[in-house]
Amino acid sequence: MPTVQVPRSINRIVLLSLDSLPPATAIPVLAEHFQGRIVAIVLSLRFGGKYGTRWAQLKKAFARSGLRFVIYVSLQLFLFYPMCFLADGINLLLGRRKCAYPLRHLARRYNIPVISTREPNSRAIVERIRSFNPDLIVSCYFDHVIRQKLIELPRWGIINIHSGILPDIKGPVPNIWAVIEGCKHVGASVHYIDSETLDTGPILKLARMERNAAESVLSLDCRLLRLGARLAIDAITEIENGTAGAVAQDQTAGRYFSYPSRHDMRRFRQQNGRLYRICDFVRQFFAAAEMRHDANA
Repeated sequence: MPTVQVPRSINRIVLLSLDSLPPATAIPVLAEHFQGRIVAIVLSLRFGGKYGTRWAQLKKAFARSGLRFVIYVSLQLFLFYPMCFLADGINLLLGRRKCAYPLRHLARRYNIPVISTREPNSRAIVERIRSFNPDLIVSCYFDHVIRQKLIELPRWGIINIHSGILPDIKGPVPNIWAVIEGCKHVGASVHYIDSETLDTGPILKLARMERNAAESVLSLDCRLLRLGARLAIDAITEIENGTAGAVAQDQTAGRYFSYPSRHDMRRFRQQNGRLYRICDFVRQFFAAAEMRHDANA
């Protein structure tokens, strides 16, 4: 995508996401800012279909990456639902703002239609998305490769929020690999999706910061995705104003990292990495603690 040189009207945004903890804390940032402009949320149905049942996927994750990784995934995909309900009651009693939403609940709050699917690239789903006439699609923690027919659908393209520094670390779990590789910095990137190759499109926004070795990966995932949501707001504003500049990635730099093996997780522990802390998990549901942590990080 070249530098945007003329103003572009973006009034119809479609979000692609997975209903799990990190987007539950990040997408509310987008929904609040773009009230009335998000016309649909496409939610991936993570379990069932070609990927197998919940139990089958957990067994596969355990065999590949070990028990700690399974707990890390379970906190994001399963335990965040009951924790949301518990936190809602506590926040209500204390008069505090709610800051983590299951995305279907968020959609109801803002009256946004939800499309749930295991096959977002299927003809039927692409046509449903087309019916919303999107100006822009925003991918945030989405767990599918977006195919060309969907890439070409929105008027002004698709952008992705990546909770890592591009082009250094591409792939679904960049913060695990930041620890394994001994990276001194972490960050968030917003980039165009212009092909079916993952995380390689021109970069619109990038922010980096020093990595705190004591912070867990789960905490980083949530914090950096929130940062990415704020960067996406800036990027969309610049696209609208005609001032956005997309910088092509050096395709020889960095590499794509998939899910870690058990050997990789041993390297992770040798770096004194922590996948999760229960206190980090709980903090995501309480606005005051979450905002203090973001400010101090």
